[in-house]
Amino acid sequence: MPAWEQWSFDAGHFDGFHHLQKLTIQKCPKLKKFKFCFSDLKQLTITECQELLDFSPEENFPKLCELEIRQCSKLKELAYSFPSLVKLKIWECQDLTSLSKIPSAGARSEESTSSKDKEFPLLSELDIQNCTELRELPSEFPSLHKLSIRKCKELVSLSIFPKLRDLILEECDELVLGNEVEVKPLSSMVICQLPKLEYPGAQLLRCLSQLINLEISNCDNLLALSENDELGLQALNSLERLVIDGCPKLKKLPDLFSCFTSLKELIILGCQGVEFYPETKLPPMLKRLVIEQCKHLKSLPRSIFNSQDIALEYLEIYGCPRLVSFSEDELPTTLKVLSIWDCFNLEFLPVGINQKNTSLNFLRIWNCHSLKCLSEEVGLPCNLLSLSVMNCENLKPLSDWGLKELANLRNFYFGGCANLVDFNAVELPDSLSSLLLKGIPTLKSLSLGLLNLKYLDILTIRDCPVLENLAPVKLPSSLSCLYISNCPLLSQRRFQAEEISICSGNNPRLDAFLTKEGWNSVGVRFVIWNFEGTVFAVCSKNVTGGFSPEDAEAIALREGLLLAKINGIEIAIGECVVQDMNSDFNLAAVERCDLI
Repeated sequence: MPAWEQWSFDAGHFDGFHHLQKLTIQKCPKLKKFKFCFSDLKQLTITECQELLDFSPEENFPKLCELEIRQCSKLKELAYSFPSLVKLKIWECQDLTSLSKIPSAGARSEESTSSKDKEFPLLSELDIQNCTELRELPSEFPSLHKLSIRKCKELVSLSIFPKLRDLILEECDELVLGNEVEVKPLSSMVICQLPKLEYPGAQLLRCLSQLINLEISNCDNLLALSENDELGLQALNSLERLVIDGCPKLKKLPDLFSCFTSLKELIILGCQGVEFYPETKLPPMLKRLVIEQCKHLKSLPRSIFNSQDIALEYLEIYGCPRLVSFSEDELPTTLKVLSIWDCFNLEFLPVGINQKNTSLNFLRIWNCHSLKCLSEEVGLPCNLLSLSVMNCENLKPLSDWGLKELANLRNFYFGGCANLVDFNAVELPDSLSSLLLKGIPTLKSLSLGLLNLKYLDILTIRDCPVLENLAPVKLPSSLSCLYISNCPLLSQRRFQAEEISICSGNNPRLDAFLTKEGWNSVGVRFVIWNFEGTVFAVCSKNVTGGFSPEDAEAIALREGLLLAKINGIEIAIGECVVQDMNSDFNLAAVERCDLI
């Protein structure tokens, strides 16, 4: 309704809507005022009404519970009060300076603070975003539980929140978070891009005794978590999760042991100046420690490696180039996951990665070019379920790792090793269900031992430029998915029926492989095709992607192209190796298919 300028209640125009409970007004660019009386209205949504200036008095919204206003750029303030409002969302109202006509906390007298003057007595959720002129909030929200304020660059202070639980503040350039904020029941606080924040006020910290989750990110001027070091932080004895991300001026962490006695998860990301002192004690209940992109980090606290102090289960370190080695103490016996990426100068892993470590289930080491060995002792942890090693070119040969002894290993991902030519010397555990070989420039053939992997379900081979053939390798009968990509010597070959038969090993789950008579029709499909330097083989009963017979009107081969007709549109899948196929096969996945 582009020409609609005013909605007023007169002459009984809206007599038939007295019981209306939900109203949406959208794209009325000239609408300036509301003046109507929907006494039962509970939900009101107004979007893209750029000329809207204000609302009617409070008696016209006695039962309104939810109000959402978006893209009303000239709206400057709301009505006097919303006595029943529970949820309020205001997005992209650039001229909004205040939520109501009642003065803010600093301008009100004591006489004006009676309960009837509270603008939003029942408001539980408030979400304000991109209101660039908003400078103040009402003095008190007596029932507010959840508050989110984003991109309100002129907002200078907050209010009193006696029942607030969740607080999100993001891109509020003038907000300081001083001592005037009262948020005692707060359980989660997320702070992002507050450039004036150097440290939270001491009084604010003392109000956070029930805080469980604290996240601080991209606060460029944050110097410390407290103005007086540990003095104010001791109130945070309920904190269980602490995330600090992208705070370049933060250099020193508080005494974590004495301040955060309940802390279970500590995540430090992109804080280049942060260092741990060797004598630093970690909280006794800490379960997960993540350190990423801390370029000055040279060592970790010794308490990590003393299982009598903490019961750490997850240790993840990413992008710390100055880290050379760990403490000489052993890993905690409670550790389940160890993940290290992009620590280019790391030469040795922690002591204790051996057969005696029965708790470690997941070991992932990527891009640690100086690393010499996974374990200086005999054998890897016996209960490993997943082992992933990529681009660690100085490690000892794969054949010396003792993989055969890992009776519980399910997933093995390996790549970036330039000296592996023949996979036949590598003995793999029979328990493997997923195997990935990636980026091995000298690999020419696979191992005959793959046939013994009776539980292997997925085999993936990528970026092996000199891998020439799969035959005479026989794939295990358990295999359901085979992926081969960016292996150009394979893609140049024309697979003959005999070769595919050898590769499949008469696999009952790949029972539809190509024979001289054509494709079998037994409910499971197997196809190998060639496109853009990639050989791709897929078979699956349980299709998870691509298209299936229900989607395609027809599937055919024309001039060497595999074609599918879906919704009347013919799609070229790629150059097909086979000469005949049934029209009811299932395509499980497509990768690097530029013709689509």
